Amino acid sequence: MAAKEIINAQPAAQIAMEKSKTAHLALLSIGGREMSSIKDAAFLSDEMYQQALDAGAIGNFLGRFIGADGAPIQHDLNRLSVGIDPDSIHDIPCRILCAGGSHKVAAMKAVLLRDVATVLVTNDQTARALLK
Repeated sequence: MAAKEIINAQPAAQIAMEKSKTAHLALLSIGGREMSSIKDAAFLSDEMYQQALDAGAIGNFLGRFIGADGAPIQHDLNRLSVGIDPDSIHDIPCRILCAGGSHKVAAMKAVLLRDVATVLVTNDQTARALLK
């Protein structure tokens, strides 16, 4: 938790968070159940990954593990996340979610049902899967 407090105390982080409150556009992406980019970057050990899955994680959005309802799950790693939280994203008028792939469909559907995106950019196969 100390690292999060140190980052949030930095002037650049404070400026970025303030700017996010007045942003007109957000370009968003999402990680599926594999969350490979987090694992590949060594931010997440296999044990922590399994704990997140056991807690109900189906993907990650805005640096937080999300459950089947698209909301952040109750997990220690979510409390360490830095940046805009999923509830604050609704204040941004134009929210573009760019994502695709069968491994992301469940997570995409979950956040789309929470109205986090006003625009979706995806491929035809993912769009068909989302519509099922």
